[in-house]
Amino acid sequence: MSNSYIENSNLTNLSAVSNIDSRTGLRLEKTFLKRITDRYQRNIQISTNLQNQLLYQKNTSTLSYRNRTFIYNFLPLLPI
Repeated sequence: MSNSYIENSNLTNLSAVSNIDSRTGLRLEKTFLKRITDRYQRNIQISTNLQNQLLYQKNTSTLSYRNRTFIYNFLPLLPI
């Protein structure tokens, strides 16, 4: 047995990761009110909350097979 090391080129590399997690949204609300003083009142409220989320990840490395980009764009949340 010799005391020498064998270089493993798959383990020796430089890498960097960039992450973006962005969530945007808009809330809309409208209230309709019909009222007769001291007798009658009716309220109708309509609201919605529009949201979208973007996840982005980019890996860069000196090894070409480790260079990857992932983009996930989630569908909007639309409760009424």
